[in-house]
Amino acid sequence: MFKLNQLEFNDISHPIDGVITCSGYESRSIHQAQQYRLLDNVRNTLVLGFNSYLEELSRPVNDEFYHSQNAEISIVTDIDNLRSLIENFFSMVCKTSGNKQTSIYVDYSCMPKDWYSLILLLVHHAPNQNLKLYFGYSHALYSPHKDNSAFNRVVEPMIGFCHLSLPSTETVIIITLGNNKTQTEGLKEYFDTDPYLIYSDLSFNKEFSQEIEDKHRELISATPDDQVFKLPIHSMQYSYNVLFSLAEALSKESRVIFTPCGPKPFTLINLIVSLNLNSGVDVWRISQGRNYEPIDRIAQGLISVIELEKAS
Repeated sequence: MFKLNQLEFNDISHPIDGVITCSGYESRSIHQAQQYRLLDNVRNTLVLGFNSYLEELSRPVNDEFYHSQNAEISIVTDIDNLRSLIENFFSMVCKTSGNKQTSIYVDYSCMPKDWYSLILLLVHHAPNQNLKLYFGYSHALYSPHKDNSAFNRVVEPMIGFCHLSLPSTETVIIITLGNNKTQTEGLKEYFDTDPYLIYSDLSFNKEFSQEIEDKHRELISATPDDQVFKLPIHSMQYSYNVLFSLAEALSKESRVIFTPCGPKPFTLINLIVSLNLNSGVDVWRISQGRNYEPIDRIAQGLISVIELEKAS
């Protein structure tokens, strides 16, 4: 089980032994590395690189930055390759840190959910109880989503976050809404249940919250008020507490499935809740695959950091 604590980066008291980040086509890929000088005093760095969109948007600039920091970019080709990269990195970091507690900082701002979910899963199942994770997220400036007719290519349980069971209880889904309407269409009918809805409130990035309500107005209006939760995306400790309590209560009589279609911080919380409740709460991947155009996300300046420590 993970104990979650939200903090400011400058409040991290333990030396960081390793950093995992990625180079992609979004400008914010290098924001935390620049803002916090993440790579300056860290012995071990793993920069994951996409094997596509190598020349799109900010990718060449991001690659050049990491190369200037003497950081090798490890291209991810598939999930097995990713697992090998992460496991080897963990092994190397633990060896160089000795017997003391090992701290690893993960900038997941531009990572696909199957990347940061695997990092989380491997630490959760690692026999080493002295591993501590920090997940940092660079919030982006608001940019409206350009609607398209792309369909979902992937609707399936996420590896390590599915608990197989007989269909003896009803299924309840908790949908995290984003500003891509197409991604959530049909989920209610697919699972044949009235969903619970989660989306970002007005406390940060009001335009984003308003766009969600405008695009999903029909779904929100058809959902009972007590099944709609507007949560602060920048206050991850509070949002975690709400979602943990909700999922725990629902799981006593139902099979609970998180279907995250919104911002990464809410997805990360879904994953942590699933692991901490251990059974009866799944997380499914809803994805359009490459049925979309690359969009450059520019860092707004706010960075949300959470600390995850394994509780014995």
